[in-house]
Amino acid sequence: MDVPTLKAIDSPEQVKQALRDRAVADLDPTLNADSRYMREEMPLEGYRHLLAIASFDGLVEASRLSRILGGAANEIQCTLVRVLLEEYGNGRLARKHSTFFAQMMEELNLHTEPEAYFDIVPWQVLAGINHNFC
Repeated sequence: MDVPTLKAIDSPEQVKQALRDRAVADLDPTLNADSRYMREEMPLEGYRHLLAIASFDGLVEASRLSRILGGAANEIQCTLVRVLLEEYGNGRLARKHSTFFAQMMEELNLHTEPEAYFDIVPWQVLAGINHNFC
């Protein structure tokens, strides 16, 4: 992050333009070698395998978040509630992120129960999920 440049932004228009520039960069990021491979070279079977592994997290990630939001509200919790609402499609099942993920898996003829892929999920994925519960 270029902190000196950010500190030099002093007008509201510069802030707005910086946000617009960042949004453009986020929507069309520069591809690294791994991303380029996945986009341009990975065969369908490799992509299906990647989704099967990702399903372990992608189908249930919002459920973990819902379990950690108890207690007195503070700024961080309020932000996490907004993230949770977005994950749950703001109360619309058809817009829930895991619903989109399941639809994508169905289109590729993959099981939509993460337990179906327990035998291929690397331990690092399981450790990351476990860490989220902590």
